[in-house]
Amino acid sequence: VAPHRQALGIGQACFEEAIRYAAQIAGALETAHAAGIVHRDLKPGHVFLALEYGEPSVKLLDFGLAKLLDPDPRDAADRDA
Repeated sequence: VAPHRQALGIGQACFEEAIRYAAQIAGALETAHAAGIVHRDLKPGHVFLALEYGEPSVKLLDFGLAKLLDPDPRDAADRDA
């Protein structure tokens, strides 16, 4: 076990699991951002672990403070034409 993990009491399996969850959180945020949505209140209480096909899967909850990004002004010009 690497010294920093040992100091934190984190074993290799736990560390790898945390990395998988972090990657899923990043992917969920990437999907939201691609749809023009910014969460604005990401915290541990808004990250939920669910089982999908027997494997843990991260779900982001509570988009109540989310904000829609301003659409690209060029898109609005195309719609108005």
